[in-house]
Amino acid sequence: MDSTQLVDRIRTKLEEGASKEAIFSKLLEYDYDVETIQEIVKQAEGEPSQETAEEPQKNSESPSKKEGQPEDEDNGFNFLEIVSILGAVLVGAGVISLVAANWQETSDTLRLTFIFIGMLGAYSAGGYTRFRKDMVYTGDALLLLGNIVFGAGIFLIGQIYNLQIEWPSGFMLWTLGSLVVGMATRVYPILYMTLILLFCSTVGGMMLVADETDGYLMFMNILPVALTVAVGGSVWWLQSELPPEDKQTF
Repeated sequence: MDSTQLVDRIRTKLEEGASKEAIFSKLLEYDYDVETIQEIVKQAEGEPSQETAEEPQKNSESPSKKEGQPEDEDNGFNFLEIVSILGAVLVGAGVISLVAANWQETSDTLRLTFIFIGMLGAYSAGGYTRFRKDMVYTGDALLLLGNIVFGAGIFLIGQIYNLQIEWPSGFMLWTLGSLVVGMATRVYPILYMTLILLFCSTVGGMMLVADETDGYLMFMNILPVALTVAVGGSVWWLQSELPPEDKQTF
């Protein structure tokens, strides 16, 4: 007879009016020790056993911690996230510098190949490591690197084909692409970067409008402001949709 069946049987005997002394005597005849008998009788009477009473206490010591996470998870998260982002920015700057240094000696086809391979490679690797391998920091950094290469590609393509556009327009296109990626992946560093790009585009548009009153330039000035409100609202909405333990802050 297993312990569960024994507890149920003793509970039934107690309900029928059997005394504890009689139950103790009967269990002693079956070579049960005193501590085991006391534990079984407590369970039969509905009192929690010693192991059961200790279990909630152990679980309540760190209710907000997940298994395998360090005690200083919040500090570790901020530090690792910032280091990953700085690494992505430095790598992106290095790639752009390498391409710019050899720009004149490179054909247009090779230039476009470098841009698209760098952008798609970083995006693909970032999405795979973040969403398939659960390597959040590495994935965020690679996605951010892809976003940087995307923006650099906009200006480099404009230079290749001698497109006559103002630099705030390039930042606006970069902002739109960054917003799409940020909303699709819900990677907050990319959304924060989108706000910075919007600021650059807005300031640039204001500088141009201060000199000219062309309708196109007026539109280029108003649109970044509207996009800034849209992106800020999107970041707030995404944050509010997450449970508190999953919200990222830095």
